[in-house]
Amino acid sequence: MNERPIIFLRRPEVLRRTGLGKTTIRQMMLARTFPRSVQLSEKCVGWREDLVDDWLRAKDEGRAITFDHPELKPQKRVRS
Repeated sequence: MNERPIIFLRRPEVLRRTGLGKTTIRQMMLARTFPRSVQLSEKCVGWREDLVDDWLRAKDEGRAITFDHPELKPQKRVRS
């Protein structure tokens, strides 16, 4: 079985690919209509490329799509 590797996209790339703004993406993540970001390090988040691609494909096809990832907890903001 030839599985595709998991690739994480950083925020600028997600914004570029979707054409959305940071606030819109945040609101859509809370509404579960956009994939949640994953904490990659203390100051770095990313989105799984395959899930962003699924979202883009659904939009292109005019389908509604929801994301429910119980294993991904909401991010906690880390402030120093």
